[in-house]
Amino acid sequence: MNHNLRKSFIIFILATIIASFYVPQALSLGVDTHRAINEHIAQELYLDNYLKNQLGMHLGVKTKFNAQQIFKLVGDGGAYEDAGVRSLNHFHNPLKNKGILGQDSALDWATLPVGAQTL
Repeated sequence: MNHNLRKSFIIFILATIIASFYVPQALSLGVDTHRAINEHIAQELYLDNYLKNQLGMHLGVKTKFNAQQIFKLVGDGGAYEDAGVRSLNHFHNPLKNKGILGQDSALDWATLPVGAQTL
């Protein structure tokens, strides 16, 4: 490798490393954000109506289980799914029927028998 090509290669590598510190990270929703979205959806969309009209829960999403309102439980569910590695099971590549990082497809994982979901 001649001197100019080597110098250009080193400059390219250094520029790539430096640029990587300035590229904003692409992150998924934070746990608190997912909780807030789930709570909002539970209160504003069909769940309240469904609970009242189909299940006879006259308080709808404000019905309490273990002293907690249903819409808060829905929020907790969103946070729980984002915690740790469980979120790795939320992906499905229909071409390969696989999830992210070689995990099971979300379709396969979600239909496992009770107690068989390991993450």
